[in-house]
Amino acid sequence: RRDTLGEGWWGMSFTQGFDAVWPKASSVGDTIHMITLNNQSTVNGITNGLEYHRSDDRGDSWSINHLHNFPDFNTSTFKFSELDADAYAIDAYKNYVAFVVGGGWDPVVLYKSDDFGQSGTWTKTLIYEPDSSYGHIDQANALKIVPTLSSDFSIVIAEDGMVHMSSSGFAISWPQGQALPQDQSGDRHYYPLASLGAYYWNEGMGTIDVIQND
Repeated sequence: RRDTLGEGWWGMSFTQGFDAVWPKASSVGDTIHMITLNNQSTVNGITNGLEYHRSDDRGDSWSINHLHNFPDFNTSTFKFSELDADAYAIDAYKNYVAFVVGGGWDPVVLYKSDDFGQSGTWTKTLIYEPDSSYGHIDQANALKIVPTLSSDFSIVIAEDGMVHMSSSGFAISWPQGQALPQDQSGDRHYYPLASLGAYYWNEGMGTIDVIQND
């Protein structure tokens, strides 16, 4: 950090007391909003559970630590019971803070607070969930292929508080004739280049029905 915007030397300090890896952060004035994965515990049944932290004094201390009681942040939403590194993005603006998490095999979910990230103020919006009834068959390899969204999210909170998100395409597959795997032990594959294109969403659009893959 540095005290004067655009001028002076950068200072460094260490954040202590976090069981946290792969952080992403956004700041508004002296307030830092940060999300991390906790690789030392299971959060609501999810290995590498995502947690929220907030500093009100530029990182000198943290008034919120390890917050994870987001609505439906459990295995009913993330059925594979594990989150991947960097499968999320965060932004903050005035009293709003929001992050998007998921992608690939998991649903894409927006969590948003309109009260500086305080516990009990977070809401959940389902952006997209992979639909096993949609897609096509790879006859040569006997695989069912379904387009979805990747986890390389970018989100922005506009002046009116609305969240805008973009992501690239992705595709998942599993052996033809089998049900969509519901846990980590399933025979799952992915094709990061099989669903090209950039995809845009905002809160006014509701849940995406299908990812077009023309």
